[in-house]
Amino acid sequence: MQAIEIINEFREKKIIEFKEIIQLNDDFFDLKDFAKKILIISIIIFVLALSAGIIISNFYIMILSVLVFPVIFLISYFIEIFKFEQKKKAKEKLIADALLQASSFPKGTSIIKIIKYLSETDYGLLSLEFRKCLNQINNGFSVEEALQEFKARNKSKIISRAMPR
Repeated sequence: MQAIEIINEFREKKIIEFKEIIQLNDDFFDLKDFAKKILIISIIIFVLALSAGIIISNFYIMILSVLVFPVIFLISYFIEIFKFEQKKKAKEKLIADALLQASSFPKGTSIIKIIKYLSETDYGLLSLEFRKCLNQINNGFSVEEALQEFKARNKSKIISRAMPR
C-alpha cells in the first residue's frame, strides 16, 4: 500500500512540474490545451495511418496506428521539457553579465531602478524575466516576493544563487 502512495505522490509531482513547464514555455494556457492539441494531432495521424493501412492492405500499419497517441504525447512532452531547458540555459548564460551590470550602479541605487534597467536592456529572455519582476512589483509584490517568484519560475540553481535570499 505504501508503494502505491509513493508512486501516486511521484506522479502528482511530475504532473504539477509539467503544468508549470507548459505555462512557462508560453505555448499553452494549461495542461488541457496541451492535451487538446496532442489529441487532435493524434486523431488526424491515426486516421491517416489507419486509412493507409486499409488502402494498401497492410495489417502492421493498422496495428501501429494505435500507438500514435502515446508516441505523439511522449514526443511533445520531451519537446516541452527541452524548450524549457534551452530557455533556462539562455538565461543562465546572461545572469553573470546582468549582475556585473547591476554592480556598476552607484552605491545606494534602488533595487527597483536596477530591475527596471535590466528589464530594458538587451539580455533576451533574462530581460523578459526582469520585466515580469517589475510588473509584479508594480502590482503590489514586494521586491523580495518578486525575486522569489523569479527564482521559482526558472528552476535554476545558477539563477537561485545569483538572487538575494
